[in-house]
Amino acid sequence: MIEVDGEIVYGNGGSNFLFGSKTTGSEDIQGVIQKIKDDFTIRGVLLRVNSPGGSMLGSNQILSAIDKLKESGLPVYASFGNVAASGGYYVAMGADKIFANPATLTGSIGVVSVHQNFSELNSMLDVRREIIKTGRYMDLMDPNSETSTEDMKIMTDFQRKFYEKFTQKLAERRHLTPVEVNHIAQGQIILGEQAQQLKIVDEIGNFYTAVDELAKKVRIKKPELVYYRKPSPIFPFLMDGLAPVGQFLGVN
Repeated sequence: MIEVDGEIVYGNGGSNFLFGSKTTGSEDIQGVIQKIKDDFTIRGVLLRVNSPGGSMLGSNQILSAIDKLKESGLPVYASFGNVAASGGYYVAMGADKIFANPATLTGSIGVVSVHQNFSELNSMLDVRREIIKTGRYMDLMDPNSETSTEDMKIMTDFQRKFYEKFTQKLAERRHLTPVEVNHIAQGQIILGEQAQQLKIVDEIGNFYTAVDELAKKVRIKKPELVYYRKPSPIFPFLMDGLAPVGQFLGVN
């Protein structure tokens, strides 16, 4: 099992032990997938998603890695937790089959960018900064500068292109028409049952439903579910990134 838990980030993820938050790093997932491809004992992969999304680049890297995993011949099923939105849904589009709970917050097919502008605060605090750059747009999205009309147009164009890519992949992978995609997308959040009706998830079921169905697919009566996780710096003996967690009964 591969877990996409918390915000998706480009590079390496981590945990905040103080506040309990988690992030999933695209490079971590790529490393985990490579380990799975090298392990001949693995018969199928379950992608467990509980994420509101995050980095566009990170999400795209994870989806590409899942596509390459499927090319190796391993079936990949996705199971949604409480939320699988935006990038969380994007990465799941690589799965052969998607399971959602009836109340899973699903979809949010859109792209959001945030630009914080502290220039007025800096002026109030008499904080002065000098920027030395090698190109016109090197300080684009700098939080200490005002965004010009031209800068805003560049960011908007970038968002639009990625949104078009998102909706195009949705249409191709879920076999939807442009009209259906437009009805589903635009950043709307829907519940799992409605998502099934709109054909962006395949079945309604919990984590164990997905485990059982994957076990049927690979013809294993009593599957051993193994969690592949990022190595923990606290426990050196987990540096191989593989943590067996016991038996889960599948099909009798």
